[in-house]
Amino acid sequence: MQKDKVAADLERAIQRLQDLRFEVGAQVVWLADRTGQVLAEAGMIERVVPAEMVEVVNHSFDSSLQLVQQLREDRSFNLVYHEGTRFDIYSSNIDAGRFVVLVFDRRQGPNRIGVVWLYTKRAVQDLYQVLTHAAE
Repeated sequence: MQKDKVAADLERAIQRLQDLRFEVGAQVVWLADRTGQVLAEAGMIERVVPAEMVEVVNHSFDSSLQLVQQLREDRSFNLVYHEGTRFDIYSSNIDAGRFVVLVFDRRQGPNRIGVVWLYTKRAVQDLYQVLTHAAE
């Protein structure tokens, strides 16, 4: 029965990733953990290896998690933005162990950072609820 619950919660998380992808127009959205493993994805993008991208993004959260510890906060929202010539990448932590990565192909048109930030923050809250519920 626990296995069914975990599968149902993962399905809910995947659906939320798909919704986020649609809301902001990302090519792909990944859910990953701090070990660098891609747990779920919505969409795809050519010439980008998910595991390699997730590993690099994972390292960007080290300092922000240290900051959370220094400030003795329970939880924080950290949005990291990379604007490239070909890709824009947004990432945000869900909790200390998981994060999302959104990849935009700039050839598909510009994205609006405020809209991406707003929808990503909402999705992170939803994923936090789903994933912490799954752990209970």
